Amino acid sequence: MAAASIAGSFLGATVSHSSLGGWGIAALVVFVLCLASAIWVLLPQQLTFAFRGAALLAVSDREGVDDVTEAYRAAGRWIEPYLDDNRDKIARLSSWFTVSCMLLALEVILWTISVTS
Repeated sequence: MAAASIAGSFLGATVSHSSLGGWGIAALVVFVLCLASAIWVLLPQQLTFAFRGAALLAVSDREGVDDVTEAYRAAGRWIEPYLDDNRDKIARLSSWFTVSCMLLALEVILWTISVTS
């Protein structure tokens, strides 16, 4: 967001020297899209990074686990859905972050063209 804002500061230089042309308008639209995608990445997400031992013990009691090896297996079966869910969410956030970075590069290119033309 900071880099997009710094690149967006070219708007002031462009507008103070002349009117905002087509390249400047395109750069402004890309700036807004870049900020929106960056904000989406920064919004709170529902990720599970911790779990309660009491819930794990309840699962092991429900499955009748008496052996430590079986307890590890029960824990693995219990944790696996959370890991899959987190993996999908983090992959989506990573995609949005990539989009934001690409929009930032496009914004810099468009502002550069706008200022030089």
